[in-house]
This record gives sequence, C-alpha cells and structure tokens, in this order.
Amino acid sequence: MPGRSPQAQQLLVHDVLAGGHQRNVILLPRRSSKSTSLIATALGRAEAREDYRVGILTLTSGKAGRSRFKKDVVPALERLYPDKRSRPFVISLSAGLEAVTFRESGGSVSWLSSIDDLRGEAFDLIILDESGEADPEKVLEVLAAALPTLDTRSGAQIVAAGTAGRYRAGNLLWDWLEMARK
Repeated sequence: MPGRSPQAQQLLVHDVLAGGHQRNVILLPRRSSKSTSLIATALGRAEAREDYRVGILTLTSGKAGRSRFKKDVVPALERLYPDKRSRPFVISLSAGLEAVTFRESGGSVSWLSSIDDLRGEAFDLIILDESGEADPEKVLEVLAAALPTLDTRSGAQIVAAGTAGRYRAGNLLWDWLEMARK
C-alpha cells in the first residue's frame, strides 16, 4: 500500500513461510497484523507463481473470514486498481465463493466458508486463522480435511495462526507450538 511499509513482525511472518516447512505456526498478539501478513504473502505468491492455490479458513467462523475479505482485502485491492478492466486479478464476491484470481498466473486466494470447502481440493498454502480458538473436535475435523489437500502439490504448506487461547489441551495453536519447540 502506498505510504506504508512492512513492520518487523510482518517480515518475520513472511520469513517463517519462506523457510519452506510444511507445517507452520504463527502466534502473535491481537492486532499485530498476523492475518494481514499471511494474506499479503498469499496474494504475492498467487500472483507470482503459476496456478498457486491458497485457501484461508477462519476457525471461529467462515462468516468472520469472509467478512474480513470484504471489509479489508477488497477495498485495499480496489484502491490500488480502481479500474476493473486493468486489474491483474478478478475479485469474486459471491457468497461462499469469495476469492482473488490472478489473470496471468492463474493463481488464486480463496476465503473458505467451512471445512467442506477443503474436501476434494488441492492447495499450495492453507491458512488456518484464529486457530487458538477452535475446539478440539473441530481441530481434528479441520486437519482431517486440510492435510490431504497438500499431498499433490509440491512444497505445499499449512499455517496455524492466532493468539493464545483460553485452554491448551487440544488447542491447535498450542499443539503446533509445542511440536515446533521439540
């Protein structure tokens, strides 16, 4: 965005993903730009890499993630490219099909409504936002649906991002942080 420059924690988020690990975990305080950083990296990769596919699922609710897309992502992209015809991407605003698709690369970033949107797909990057908030049963369902979508894409990654939850047992964010520490 004109007049803005990345903050240190945003560059750190980007560097974590650039490390190339399949499973990644991002724990940052509220309002520290963790989601914004991940979305910026996702959009950049989708624009620069041929047929790069990103799925973003907000674990609190699909509605919350889609709302963020419409309130934050779309207006920023429209400010950068006010003329729809000259944009290097297409914005889809259809309910349940919110996405940004890049014309030249064919890459896309899709905001997923539910776990069902993961099934039968193939992704290069899956972002599980608000992963410190999901209950243990939902976490198991999400991972059962998400992990197979990475199998056929070389170098595919999944990210659990969020802030610390109120509990640890069965908390995706906490479990992955513990795995990373080991």
